[in-house]
Amino acid sequence: MRRKTIYPIDWVDCHPYRTANQVDNFYADLANKVFECIKNSGIADAFDEDKEVVKDVAIHLTMYLEDLASEIGVWRAATTEFRKRYGSPLPFFELGDDYEEGFVNREDVRFLLWNEVQCYRGFESFINPENIGIEQVASEIFDLLDKAWETAPSNLRLYDFMHNSAALDSYWNARELIEWFHENAFVCTNTWYDLSEAEEDCKDSQNPDIAIYAFRIEDAFKHKHNMLSISVPKWIGRIRRQEERDIWENIKWKHISFLEYYGDDGERLYLRDLAYDENFMVEKNSFNENFLRKQLKMNDVLYCSLVSFKSNWNQCGQLVGLGKKNNKMQELIDEQRRNLDNLNEQYTIYPKFMELSKGKKMLFFGSTDELKEAYKNLGFKGVDENFKIEFEKNCVLMCSPVNGLVLVFEQAACICDDDNPFYDKEFAKNNALQFYFNENLIDYSDACDLHEGNYLPDAKITSLKGDEYGNKFLHKHGQYIIDYYFSQTREYDYNAKFELNRFQPMK
Repeated sequence: MRRKTIYPIDWVDCHPYRTANQVDNFYADLANKVFECIKNSGIADAFDEDKEVVKDVAIHLTMYLEDLASEIGVWRAATTEFRKRYGSPLPFFELGDDYEEGFVNREDVRFLLWNEVQCYRGFESFINPENIGIEQVASEIFDLLDKAWETAPSNLRLYDFMHNSAALDSYWNARELIEWFHENAFVCTNTWYDLSEAEEDCKDSQNPDIAIYAFRIEDAFKHKHNMLSISVPKWIGRIRRQEERDIWENIKWKHISFLEYYGDDGERLYLRDLAYDENFMVEKNSFNENFLRKQLKMNDVLYCSLVSFKSNWNQCGQLVGLGKKNNKMQELIDEQRRNLDNLNEQYTIYPKFMELSKGKKMLFFGSTDELKEAYKNLGFKGVDENFKIEFEKNCVLMCSPVNGLVLVFEQAACICDDDNPFYDKEFAKNNALQFYFNENLIDYSDACDLHEGNYLPDAKITSLKGDEYGNKFLHKHGQYIIDYYFSQTREYDYNAKFELNRFQPMK
């Protein structure tokens, strides 16, 4: 008898309860079969034949069936959103008449397996969703899930947890659901990898365990690295009752900052953000009780982040009591203010750029001196003394009405524009794809504009069906690819002002 790899305890470990019943036994047994299917296939190489990773992938794919059989609504929320945004319940694949929403589908499994591979391989390269190896293994896994569909039991415990009417009774109840979904839902695969990287980064902190704990909590509210590129509260709002959606939609994480305590009313602390000149009333029961009783004094400065829940602010994640403001602290506050001032300057430069470019979206330069002159014309001061930007061949300067200037070096040859003297079709064929997935190269809104305006006509994915097919595939699904890799969406991010959330916590 073949020894199992996935046991009920492994299955339960991904669920919001700790003891297994017959329902869990059923799905654990099925997950074990999915594990064997992946392990014995060529696609195991895509996961470096890492047994623990393949276990997680098998559990995630089995949770897809569990979700459908239990009518929890996680996958329904995904396909509904896909249809709303992209006109189809599933990106990438042509869906035939045999595709039935609410049932197990071969294309669903193929998409989910692609997502698992892409998340494991990282987001610095693009994995072709039509990869033959993925298609073959997904077909075998579909056969397993389809066969199990007729007898798959409903997981009432998971359904009750996801749809618990008390979830919005308090910040703590909502947070419990958000934290579980963030780290365990089969649609949030990339969370595990991002948390692993964060744990490595936190090892250098003075208190690594506390730093990791704080990161996990904060990340649950702000993380958008998933197949819908939306925060977990917004995901949950699409799963639960329609009348709750606005509440979940408006749960927001406030970037970490320096907050001075200047009073309270017995239930809430009055805090002033020293860097951004904002005042907050924060629920006292969201703080550590010992910290409030033993450490917090009037006019002390806290270094923490906040979460807005039902229009009330709550402390969340990292909390450091810094005592009274001092010179060193003021230097850090001033640095944050300078960051904000720089971002605000970018925010106001768009009209100047449009005047300089005569209404064009982009300006192209072949030398540092040309770019330097443009910066002078945009009104920047001290350019001759402080300008240190250098490049070898070319650069393109773009400007967003929201986030300001974006410079891209040595890649202007990818952009097909009448005003671009550097455009090179052959270079573009080999390099333009990166504008669709490299968030370190370009801003999200600019990537959307380049795609929508067909400024990257030569961009293609590598396909066994040839370059022409790879080109058509990319342009057909380009908006989803941009959304997925940039972890942003047109609805929430295209016109959103700069992200203060980019500021990093103190080590």
